[in-house]
Amino acid sequence: MTGKRSPTRRPTMKDTARRAGVSESAVSFALNGRPGVSEVTRERVRRGAEQLGWRPSTAARALSGEGAATVGFVLARPAGTLGVDSFFLQLVSGIQEVPAERHLGLLFQIAEDIDDECAVYRRWWAEYRVDGVLVVDPRTDDPRPGLLDELGLPAVVIGGEPDERHPGLSTVWADDAGAMAAVVDGLYALGHRRIAHIAGLPGLAHTERRIRTLRAEAERRGLSEVQSVPTDYSDEAGAAVTRRVLDGPGAPTALIYDNDVMAVAGVAAATEMGFAVPADVSVVAWEDSALCRLVKPWLSALSRDSVEFGRTAARELTALLDGGPDGAGAGADADRAGQHGAGARHRPGRAFRPVPGGATLDRMRLRGTACAAAGLLLAVATGCTGGAEDAAPETSPVPARATGERPPGESPRTAPSPTPADPVSLQALMRREHTGSGLRVGEVLDRTSAYTRHAVTYEANGLTISGIMNIPEGEGPFPAVVLAHGHIDPDVYFSGQGMPREQDRLARHGYVVLHTDYRNHARSDKDPDNDVNLRLGYTEDVIGAALALRDSGRPEIDGDRIGLFGRSMGGGVLYNTLVVAPGLFDAAVAYAPVSARPEENIDHFQRPNGDPVVTEIEERHGTPEENPGFWRGVTPLSHVDRVTEPLLIQHGSADDTCPPRWSREAAAAFEKAGKDVELRTVPGEGHTFGPKWAASMDVTEAFLSRHLR
Repeated sequence: MTGKRSPTRRPTMKDTARRAGVSESAVSFALNGRPGVSEVTRERVRRGAEQLGWRPSTAARALSGEGAATVGFVLARPAGTLGVDSFFLQLVSGIQEVPAERHLGLLFQIAEDIDDECAVYRRWWAEYRVDGVLVVDPRTDDPRPGLLDELGLPAVVIGGEPDERHPGLSTVWADDAGAMAAVVDGLYALGHRRIAHIAGLPGLAHTERRIRTLRAEAERRGLSEVQSVPTDYSDEAGAAVTRRVLDGPGAPTALIYDNDVMAVAGVAAATEMGFAVPADVSVVAWEDSALCRLVKPWLSALSRDSVEFGRTAARELTALLDGGPDGAGAGADADRAGQHGAGARHRPGRAFRPVPGGATLDRMRLRGTACAAAGLLLAVATGCTGGAEDAAPETSPVPARATGERPPGESPRTAPSPTPADPVSLQALMRREHTGSGLRVGEVLDRTSAYTRHAVTYEANGLTISGIMNIPEGEGPFPAVVLAHGHIDPDVYFSGQGMPREQDRLARHGYVVLHTDYRNHARSDKDPDNDVNLRLGYTEDVIGAALALRDSGRPEIDGDRIGLFGRSMGGGVLYNTLVVAPGLFDAAVAYAPVSARPEENIDHFQRPNGDPVVTEIEERHGTPEENPGFWRGVTPLSHVDRVTEPLLIQHGSADDTCPPRWSREAAAAFEKAGKDVELRTVPGEGHTFGPKWAASMDVTEAFLSRHLR
């Protein structure tokens, strides 16, 4: 082990006095703004102090030279991400307990970047502000250890490994390599061969350890389809990378996220793309938190006691301050570190010996839910209840392929509405006097520079429906857009889940966005007959949303300019709404919509998988062959002559969930009835609109702008 370099000597008041050619008292008078020295002398002293890098000792002024008695802690992370990072919140909570117990001060500062952090250390050192510092986020090429070693400032590096080049530093870390190896082992045992690691910031030591271990474990098992993608730890990055890796053939079947925030955002993105979690893709979050348990089903996560991690690091630093490498309390702290899984520790001047029970699976535990497919406690998935987004049936996340397609060129048939109206029919909805009111804007869920996100409820035909609303910043009133999301199993759905990309983008471009949850979802009231009645209640919920917006009286909302945007199953809801309530909306956009014929949707998604609801539907309403009048009455194609709104339909040519022919048939029916309809087929895009989603939204916004602005 190399010897410790002598620390750089701080300049003193005597040095400054010598440089300026004055007495030490004159230096004090000059720099503290006291009378008794001329302005020329004051300026000469200031220049001398600046040249030497000397500043008055804060500790000397406050404690008459008895020492700073303060621990310093600097975080060079974007302030916006720290507020949602559970690891740092818990770490800081543990750190602050130790100085408080010892009646020490804790000086905390957020820095812009690593250079700014180093400048803070130099300033603290020159001003005698701290006795020692805690350092986080060690990097592969890190200037901080050398600087702190040079300054002779005692320090504990959290998350770093022992470095013989800087023997004056102590380290506390978790076994990231062991934890990653255990996760890969568990995923491999479950049959996963394509794994994506949505990693943290590149260059961080723990990120690089995880990436290296994943590659090594993949190579050891002969896995070629394994990848790591660095991010900035934000929810936006987690969602964006999830969409990118899941788009296209050969998508991974398991995703490992480097924090809980990205994992939750990634699950939402995967669900929106039509992937069922965990039936189609398994998810592991590196850091466990309450956030992982707020989604349904719970996320599997690596769990460690981050509060104790912070305590261990702070105790290590106070032990150094008390007596250096052989300071009091070393043995007790080591025992506690191992007992609580805070990780291994290394003290300067000692041979490295890992503390037992570092953050491997016995300490950094993988908390999961049992999965029938695996039959293992190590269930690296988010539970076993399925529920893919959009048009997938409730009992199976993977839709079957369509059978018996219509011959090319044959137009869809239209027929008169049944008379008298069946109570379960679009004609019955047309005759009903719909109500929508009581828009209540609740708690703030998020606040960005462009909009504020609220939880909302409203009344629709006597039911309370929940949702979220994004209200743009600035002066309204703004045009509004109601979003009708695709199918997500109500048992796993959470409020606002369905269309997060559209919610964000439209709000950023000046639209009030109301994303309805529908009945039976999230906090909405229940309607037990909705599924057997072909989910026509969703149409009532969308109509109620528009009426509630129109009559809200809120100054931000222009009730005379309202658009409708439906995706997948929500596209079918959109068709129904246009024929039931013509003139309620000013424009409508459907993305990758389901068939306008409910019987085709049943045959495509539900019947092949033995959905018991199909039996109930046919027992109550008959099959299309037994009761053709009923089935004509529930297709909007029977009533397209009622539509007044301009309609844009966008559908990917490679969509294997909702066949593109469904949109061609619907567009042909609208066009035959003389309606304003535009069908845009997006080459190569699948059901979720990945690479060309932004371009498709440009088209959508131009369309909405023509009709709502």
